[in-house]
Parts: sequence; structure tokens; C-alpha cells
Amino acid sequence: MKESSHYIMPINRIEALQQILAQNPANPLARYGLAMEHVKSGEYEAAVDEFRTLIDGDPGYTYA
Repeated sequence: MKESSHYIMPINRIEALQQILAQNPANPLARYGLAMEHVKSGEYEAAVDEFRTLIDGDPGYTYA
């Protein structure tokens, strides 16, 4: 198996999800993912804000 000489930098998940949401603010999966990343980072107020936005946009979204 050939090894690649290219190094792929790890992507910042919060930034990636924010970019997805900039293109499609109504994406519930990206919104939920962003909220959970905030939880993992200890950014609880930001997480609550994202969960509220998610629930306001899609009250039936089960995971929120």
C-alpha cells in the first residue's frame, strides 16, 4: 500500500459546522452537531443557544 506524503491537518469541527450552517442555516444535523461540540468544549451557553435555535426551527427534531 502506497503511503501518502501529504499531511492532512485536522479540521476544527466547530468551524466546519459553522461553515455548513452559513450555507444552510436550517440544517438540523449540522445545528445539532454544533450544539454537541459546544457541550464537549464546555461552552454550555453556546450549546443551549444552538439547541434553542434547532428546536425553534424544527420542534419535532427528536435528538434536541
